[in-house]
Amino acid sequence: MLAVALVLTGCQPAVYLMPTPIVLHSEKIDAYADRQPDAGSNIVNIFYATNRLPVGLKSDRRYTTGLSKTLRLGRASIRIGEKGGSWDLLKAFSTTSERDRKLKLTLKKSIELGEMNSTDKTSPGETSAFIAAIDRALAENISKDITVYVHGATSNFYTATAQAAQIRHFTGYDHVVLAFSWPTAENFLYYGTDVENARKTAPAFARLLKFLAQNTAIERINVLAYSAGGQVASPGLALLGKYLAGLDAETAKKILRLGEIYFAAPDVDMHTYVEQLPFYINLVNSVTIAMNPNDFVLNLASIHQGAPRIGRPEADTLTEREIEWLNDASNAGALHVIRILPEILAEQNPGAHDFWFSHPWVSTDVLIQLLFHAPPEKRGLAVEYTEDFRWWYFPADYPDKIVGILQELIHEAGTRQ
Repeated sequence: MLAVALVLTGCQPAVYLMPTPIVLHSEKIDAYADRQPDAGSNIVNIFYATNRLPVGLKSDRRYTTGLSKTLRLGRASIRIGEKGGSWDLLKAFSTTSERDRKLKLTLKKSIELGEMNSTDKTSPGETSAFIAAIDRALAENISKDITVYVHGATSNFYTATAQAAQIRHFTGYDHVVLAFSWPTAENFLYYGTDVENARKTAPAFARLLKFLAQNTAIERINVLAYSAGGQVASPGLALLGKYLAGLDAETAKKILRLGEIYFAAPDVDMHTYVEQLPFYINLVNSVTIAMNPNDFVLNLASIHQGAPRIGRPEADTLTEREIEWLNDASNAGALHVIRILPEILAEQNPGAHDFWFSHPWVSTDVLIQLLFHAPPEKRGLAVEYTEDFRWWYFPADYPDKIVGILQELIHEAGTRQ
């Protein structure tokens, strides 16, 4: 049984500490002034929700590639660097662009705290420990938001939690993060299986967001969906929009408490995405699509699926009605499309797919948006209009002005409090 479990949980490719967001290179910004890791010198605690089949004890869970109808909820502890590593070393690595080695992230333990079945009939006792843990974490943070991270294809549970842990780490341990881990085959050769699992997972994702809004003290729920994670997040959000279709937008927004919806290199069928977006775009603070027009991975996905992806769109395949709707949404400020331009971003791989965390400019912008809910113009991005469509991009002087921009956002946030 142990051998089978090891096969089903898949191999664990190493995740290393991502490059330091460029704004943290400056001595004027100390994200860690009043915060340190959650336990020990280099341990990060995040929450998780998964519809993967479990193995092992609830006090030390592992999750397989199998699809479950039950949504399991818990807390994961991730170590950054070596066992017993010092906080001073981790902080030094997290505030510079120069590193003499890589810091590996290790999943220490996953503790299951509750579960939800596939209906709305889950008893309070099955989720009370998880709710209490979320609320305790919120009480310990200045930020009362949570970011739900949805990973892409071919990722295992470890990868999902390790990537999510970096969001908490680089927001200075003052932002609650939850990894939503859906079952993938963990092999690109079985990408079709991942697409099918994503489709089956969307209702569970919708249930989770509804559950968090109804049962916790969270003020706003952000969603960061990477790559094929968009195939879970977008239809899940559309289901919520359909569920509340009888209510006016303001009432529905108060019920769902959704904040920023950020699609990083979204691997979602372009036409399907345009069909789903109207159901939820008016229920959130904003929707962002960050795309690299030369994305190599999405080019392969387009070939595999026989349809262009919204993260690497082909405008000439959109209908006039779809183009008009997207233009209106963009110009109204509800939809923000960010183009990743390798000719401007220093040392950017032209075909990059992982730019949201691999490039220090982009990761800075993502984290600032999640923390401050600021629109692109207040985050230092530049705008360009093409045939009435509004695009955003990183200007060449972005590194020179982002520190001052962040200081102003911090000042404004402090004034509001």
